[in-house]
Amino acid sequence: AKLRAALENALAELDKAQGLDYLWGKAAKAEAKPGLSPDTASDRQKQQQAENMQNLQQKASQAVEKLELEPALGVLKKRRGGRPLGSKQKTKAVPHLRKRRCDVTARGKLSMMEELDRAAVTHKSKTAARQHVMRQYGVSASFCFNLQKDYHRQKVTNFLASTGRGHSARQTGSHLGLVHLVSKSTGRRLPDPGKVLGRPDFLLPVWSETRAWALNEEASQHVLTNEDVLMDFQERLDKAIAVRQAEKEKGLLDQTGEKELAAMVQKKDTLASKPKQRSKYQIQLLAKCGLRNRSCQQTANLSKEDEKARLDLSWRLWDLLLEQAASPTPQPDLPVASPEQWTTKRAETAITMSDQVPAWLKPTPGKALTSVVRLKLASEQSKAAQNFFAPDRQPVGVVMPTILVTYGKHCRLENISQEGTWIKSECFQVGSQTVRRRAGQRVPGQVMRTWRKLRQTQPHLFDGSVRVWCQPAAVVDSVIYRWQLELESEEHSQAVQLVDMFGGAWTTESMHAAALLQRAQTGIAAGCTGLTQVTDIGFAQPAKAALKRWQEDLKQRMREKARQQKVQCTYKTGPADILEAARQMHARMVQLNETEKTVLRCMRQGGWFHFRPDSEGRLQDCGSQEWCLDFPEGNAKLGSDHLRDRSRWVDKTGKVLPWTEADSKTFDESNAFEPESTYLLGQTDKTGKVLPWTEADSKTFDESNAFEPESTYLLGQTDIHLSFRAKPNLLAQSERELREVILRQVHPNERRRLFQEQVDQTTSQTKTDRQQRKEKRIKNAKQDRKRRKLLKEWRQQQASKTKKQALQSVVPKVGQKKKKKADRKKPSQVKKQQKKDQAKKAQRRAAEPGSEGHLHGKQARVIGDLAPLLGKIVVCGKQTDSQVLINADGVHEWVSHTDITLDVRDRQFPLVLDLESFPSAAASEEAAASAKDLRLYKHEDLLTDSQLEAGIREMAYRLSHGAEPASLCVLRPAEAKQLIQTHTLKAAAKTAMDSQAGLVLAVVQSQPPRHWSLLVVETVRDSPEAKVRYYDTLPGEAAYKEASAVLKVLLQTAKKQAQPLPAPVSLLRQTDGFSCGLWVLLYMEQEWRRWMGEAPQPLVKDLPARSSQLNRWIQLLLRGKELARQKESQQQDSQTAGDTIVFGCAHCSFALSGCLRCNRTQFLKYMSNQAHKKAEEAAKAPEAQAKTKAKAKAKVK
Repeated sequence: AKLRAALENALAELDKAQGLDYLWGKAAKAEAKPGLSPDTASDRQKQQQAENMQNLQQKASQAVEKLELEPALGVLKKRRGGRPLGSKQKTKAVPHLRKRRCDVTARGKLSMMEELDRAAVTHKSKTAARQHVMRQYGVSASFCFNLQKDYHRQKVTNFLASTGRGHSARQTGSHLGLVHLVSKSTGRRLPDPGKVLGRPDFLLPVWSETRAWALNEEASQHVLTNEDVLMDFQERLDKAIAVRQAEKEKGLLDQTGEKELAAMVQKKDTLASKPKQRSKYQIQLLAKCGLRNRSCQQTANLSKEDEKARLDLSWRLWDLLLEQAASPTPQPDLPVASPEQWTTKRAETAITMSDQVPAWLKPTPGKALTSVVRLKLASEQSKAAQNFFAPDRQPVGVVMPTILVTYGKHCRLENISQEGTWIKSECFQVGSQTVRRRAGQRVPGQVMRTWRKLRQTQPHLFDGSVRVWCQPAAVVDSVIYRWQLELESEEHSQAVQLVDMFGGAWTTESMHAAALLQRAQTGIAAGCTGLTQVTDIGFAQPAKAALKRWQEDLKQRMREKARQQKVQCTYKTGPADILEAARQMHARMVQLNETEKTVLRCMRQGGWFHFRPDSEGRLQDCGSQEWCLDFPEGNAKLGSDHLRDRSRWVDKTGKVLPWTEADSKTFDESNAFEPESTYLLGQTDKTGKVLPWTEADSKTFDESNAFEPESTYLLGQTDIHLSFRAKPNLLAQSERELREVILRQVHPNERRRLFQEQVDQTTSQTKTDRQQRKEKRIKNAKQDRKRRKLLKEWRQQQASKTKKQALQSVVPKVGQKKKKKADRKKPSQVKKQQKKDQAKKAQRRAAEPGSEGHLHGKQARVIGDLAPLLGKIVVCGKQTDSQVLINADGVHEWVSHTDITLDVRDRQFPLVLDLESFPSAAASEEAAASAKDLRLYKHEDLLTDSQLEAGIREMAYRLSHGAEPASLCVLRPAEAKQLIQTHTLKAAAKTAMDSQAGLVLAVVQSQPPRHWSLLVVETVRDSPEAKVRYYDTLPGEAAYKEASAVLKVLLQTAKKQAQPLPAPVSLLRQTDGFSCGLWVLLYMEQEWRRWMGEAPQPLVKDLPARSSQLNRWIQLLLRGKELARQKESQQQDSQTAGDTIVFGCAHCSFALSGCLRCNRTQFLKYMSNQAHKKAEEAAKAPEAQAKTKAKAKAKVK
């Protein structure tokens, strides 16, 4: 019995392990063996399966003999290869499956996003665009609203970029369409005997090695291109083909190997003969290697010729500046304040480089469904090269302290003492405001409050490696750049400054400050910073990579912090985290410069250190000097075509040649492109594997304590310092791997304690008590308001009903009512709805609160510019403190008290001047007094001074018989300008201001841009204050400033109480950029009429009628001028009989003497004058060209 039980257990184990028991009439389902790839040799598999089957048969026969059992015969139903039953009937419905709407594909969503953008531009509204897409595609409003979000659009774009499976590609986790849900599969797909599922990749052994090589290069911070990866793949493909061909010749190649060889040979031929397939496989290879194209930092779309011309210009100016800076005699052209002092200290001159590195210092949550605000700050990175002007010493590259520019008012943290006072006095201007800060003065409490608090609590973070400054937009402007120059001058008394072409460094104030601080400044070519900027070449990418690694660790600590606090992780960061991120970037740059001399290497790669001045100031090629033998010129972006003829403007004596015209033409010519030379691979062999560790390397490693300070730093900013020394066999590709290697040598309890200390120092993820109370208060208030509103409505519905009546009115309902057909589009229904809306509107107006005041039942005229029923005589009804209900022809409207007047008299003065009955003597006087440059007003032109004066005179004849009243004065634009400068009023204005009641109409002209506005100052009898009104149809800062200056002088001369200029009276705004003068005339006429005692009337807004009226008056003046000129010419008898003929056309406004088009005599005279002028210009042309060339040479120097 025991033997029987043991054998049964053995058979059960065999059945469980192998899944095959044909002897007892059972057969398990075929399963794919784990660990077998499609390209494994099939002969070896068959041999192993045969051996296993033979062993099983032997064990089964032994069991039958010992247990005396008889085998059972049965027919096994074996499944055929292919898809399971039921999977091919896609349209057959399944009752228990719920039908769901088919989701929109990613490409469909992208097309709908484009349709949304087009509809938003067409309809000028995002809401209208969403409604259009909802009607067209039948989707919901929330779906359209999500399509307009930027992050959703980026998510769809990234998905399409990473997926190339056709138009029906879907995201991971997205449910399938309806036709795929109605089927029910009965199993999984099985392979046929001797075959495997899927298409085998016979090139896997080749591209897997390329992938390992590419990842190794990326960890080494090397820049790879698409061609580099493809070239490595082709090299490894040739080696694999050679190996398999050798095996085939020896007869060692199996069937799978032959297929691999055929696929490799075919791929080699395809890559060599078909460029389209080559580029296509290049993209596939990048995806297989886990690489992606990183966008170039050079954003300007420049051709190779333009880049070459700009780079040559910048390099030539740089070489010229080096020659001047190293000269033993003072150079007056050197852009510094004291060239003599520069010459005495030229050996101590440093070379400084600075650039901004924008970075998202706050970590993002990754895949967490939480909204986090990211803060983009600017990190100003500065580098310096010392001993470059001392030929007897080796140049040294230094990474200067990083400047972290955050959001806030212009301020420097190091200029604020611990007591909260300014340490140094500073003065700068922001816009039109001048900011002055004195040493010892108290700092406002809100200025850099969080950073000052952090400095008190964690002073170890402020060790001088990173300085914290503030700017409103977190960018480097002229104020920040001025402070940066002062900071660098404390470290280097004089320097050659190399900066890019950003605006803050090239303002007049910045260049003046640089010259005073002995900084000779030159620039990098615009659009070429990605090619030659030191930060972009060697520091930006490693610094941001270090930032990303630190952010991943920070997010891990934040999640642990939230787990311990039992709250949801909000990824909330504080100033300590931001500062630590900047410190990580700075530490990475310092480490790179100490180990690889990155500053000097990048200056050589950017083409700046091509020459080095000797003791006599001559430029010498430094390519053969010892310190730069390991630093070749050029980089992955700056190829040999850019560096061609780099030294053509320096002669054999080391002097820079003067500028010629041929050099200017050279920059415009294009140069042929030569392929870039591949970069050298460091510390790797040709296969991309890391070279083995040798005894010499171990000795060097033991002598240098390279990992000791690094290990202490990377273990986290804690108070514990581990006495650990890394061994030579501990290799790491990055700081993160090094830290993991070091931490693995520490006891687990110690590791947990170190990590917990880092978590304790992480910013808390809980919300503050104040924020929680505010959210709770808002939530409760919303719920209370809703509950009270519902309760109030319910009580109004119940009214005086009894409990029995209320219960009878409550009828239980089950189910839903059937919806009727929508008949909103029928004409009868539209009219009914309009009538209902009008009745509801009238009922609502009648129900609005109000009382019968002193205006009730009185007649009034509506004069408000934007009020309804403008210009009509209405009847007043109910009124409130600020509004009154008016009625006109059954229409009720609420308007403001200032929009109506009780004076309903008719107009007293005419709107149009009768020019036919206008006295000829007055017309002659006005024509003689008008300006010489007076011309007809044209549409879309700005009103000139002479046209505005003509409009004022025409207005005076209509309203005051051609003379201004004694109590009214009109200040012309020139008089207003003179008033601001001299503070003296003319006699008429002084009379009006000194009178008991006077009115001054000041026309204000402001520029830029040129604009007209009207200032009205009314003096009131026995009142120390004056009434001020300001009219401006296009408010602007310049116009408001000019009008304020005029008002200030007027109030001072009238001895009235000072007051600020109020906002524009009228809410009307012009829709163009030229009609401001016509609006000034309209408002001036309205004020003039009111002052003359006319009943208030609404403003006439017909600008075309006003401009045509003005042109008729100007035409009268021009006709009078022409008659006077004709009369004077007849008296002098200086013209011939032919000249006295009267001409005229539409072009010259029918002038008597005509113009070039209608007067032949004038045309011939004009042509003779033009011929004489051309002859004079041709005689003076050589002299003008000589002057232009001299100016160009002086500008270049």
